[in-house]
Amino acid sequence: MALYSNCVLYCDGILLANNTTIDTELVSDDQEVMTIPLGWAGLSPSPDKRTVSATNVSPIAGEDYDFEGAKINRTNVELKIQQVGSGKSCVTKGYITSVKRSAGVGQTANISFDFVGTPALFE
Repeated sequence: MALYSNCVLYCDGILLANNTTIDTELVSDDQEVMTIPLGWAGLSPSPDKRTVSATNVSPIAGEDYDFEGAKINRTNVELKIQQVGSGKSCVTKGYITSVKRSAGVGQTANISFDFVGTPALFE
């Protein structure tokens, strides 16, 4: 069975259009614990976090969000990822960790960014 569910992305309440891809992951850096007397003893937990990578993000009104300024100033940003079909959304607050711009002759300009934030769930 194939599932086709588009997502849209809001950055500080601004709808970002033309998203080619939105990748998001709920991750942590848990470590396996091995002991000499007992062998494998489970996991040592680390904080959970939500990571987001968005490619080709352009606000509906044009390039009016300062992604690079938010990165340089370490601005606390709110991202909302909304599934169009189910209506479920995930709201996370955190920081833009990288911004990429690309352009070429006869090609559209692209802005992409990576983000890390609070471990929000889709609800």
